[in-house]
Amino acid sequence: MISKIIHQIYWDFSGNNREMPEKWLKYSNILRKNNKEYEYILWDENSCLELIKKNYSWFLDTYINYKYPIQKVDAIRPFILYHYGGIYIDMDFVCLKSINKIFKQGNGVYIGKSSHFGLTNAFMASSKKHPFWKIVMKEMIKNKNRKIYQTHHMYIMQSAGPYIITKSYYKYLAQPSHLEGKIYILPTKLFNPCSVCNKTCNIKKDVYCYTEHDASWIKLDTKIFNFFYCYFNVILLLFVMGAVLISSKAKK
Repeated sequence: MISKIIHQIYWDFSGNNREMPEKWLKYSNILRKNNKEYEYILWDENSCLELIKKNYSWFLDTYINYKYPIQKVDAIRPFILYHYGGIYIDMDFVCLKSINKIFKQGNGVYIGKSSHFGLTNAFMASSKKHPFWKIVMKEMIKNKNRKIYQTHHMYIMQSAGPYIITKSYYKYLAQPSHLEGKIYILPTKLFNPCSVCNKTCNIKKDVYCYTEHDASWIKLDTKIFNFFYCYFNVILLLFVMGAVLISSKAKK
C-alpha cells in the first residue's frame, strides 16, 4: 500500500539559511490540516544528503556533483519514495482537501501530468521499493553530465527533472514486469489544472491540488521557453502572415 507519509523538501538555494517563504508555509499547513492521518516529513539539505550517504552511496558522486541545488532536490525524490514510500508534493502545491481517496488502487506509483508536456515530478506517490524508481535512478546517472546543446532549463529537466520521469515511465512500460507494479497517471483536471500560461486559475470544486508555479530555480531560458509555449499560436500566426506578406511583395 501507499505509506501514510507526506514528504516535502525545502532548503534555501542561496545558502543564506533563509526561512521558508510565508506562502509556502501556509500551503504546507493547509496540506497537513487536510491530511491529519498522514505522517509529515519536511526534508532539508542535510537530511537529503544523509539518505544518500547511508543507504545509496553508489549515487553519492552523482548527487554531490550536481551543479545546481534544484537538481539535488529533483534527484532525491525517487530515493525518498523508493526508500519510504508515501507521497511527495512540491512546496508550491495547494491541496484543498484530503488526498487519501486518490490511492484506491493501492500498490503502485502515482504520477501527475505536467501542465507543459509529459509527466511532472511535483506530485508523485509510491508504494515502498517499487521497481520503477530503479529505472529513474539509472537514467539520472546516465544523464548527469551536461550536453553541449543543453541550456540551464534543458539540463535540469533532462538530468534529474520531469523529463527523466517521463522517459523512465515509457521504459518501464516496455518491460514485461511492468504489470507487477503498476503506474497510475493522475488526471490534470484534478491535480494540476493550472497551466503556467494562466495568470489566474479557475479552481473547480472537484480539484484536489493545484500549483502556483513558483519555480524558484528558473532563469531567462525557462521564461523564453514558457513564452513560446504560451503564445505559440500567436507567434505561428504572425510568422504565416509575415511569410505571406513577403511572398506577395516578392511577386510584384
